[in-house]
Parts: sequence; C-alpha cells; structure tokens
Amino acid sequence: MWGGTQVSLELTRSGGTLTYLCGTGTIDSTWTVDPDGHFTATGLHYFGGGPISIEGRPPHPARYVGEVEDNDLTLMVTLTDLGQTFGPYRLVRGGPSVSEICF
Repeated sequence: MWGGTQVSLELTRSGGTLTYLCGTGTIDSTWTVDPDGHFTATGLHYFGGGPISIEGRPPHPARYVGEVEDNDLTLMVTLTDLGQTFGPYRLVRGGPSVSEICF
C-alpha cells in the first residue's frame, strides 16, 4: 500500500489498483521495479465524475512510471491514447488511502 494526498496505490504480484481524488486505475501484472528503483507499469485509467453512461466509464490505456527511494514513490501517469500526462504524485509506503470523491 502506498498513499498520498491525491493518489493511493495498492500493488500485488498480480497487478494493482490506483484511486485518485476523481478517478481510478488498474496496473497489469507486468509491473517492475529495477535495481535502481525505477518503477514501470501499464494498465488502464478511468476518469471519474460527471454523468456516467450505461456502458460505464471508458478506459484509457495508461503507462505508469516512477521512482522508489526508501519509503517514497514518485509517480507519473501518461494516458497513451490521449497523450496526457498527470503528476508527479508523491506517495509514501503505508500512507493514507484516497477515496474517489468528485466535487
């Protein structure tokens, strides 16, 4: 578990989930952290808020990159289909969980 003020992340060997203040994401099982602490992963991002169609929120393919140093993780999220990048987000191992609350 990693948490911060804007994002929380739960990683397992089979993948992971992210919760943003207004959205969610998934991480595929192929995530890695190399010996230098560089984190890389792919998955999906879902925007939150607003009206939701019957089909639900459309997923956007995402690339997650970051760096782990001790108990800190700096994370950037790029939506590869839209060319949008979010972050950097600062997370702490064992930090607070974020709820998907949209205002």
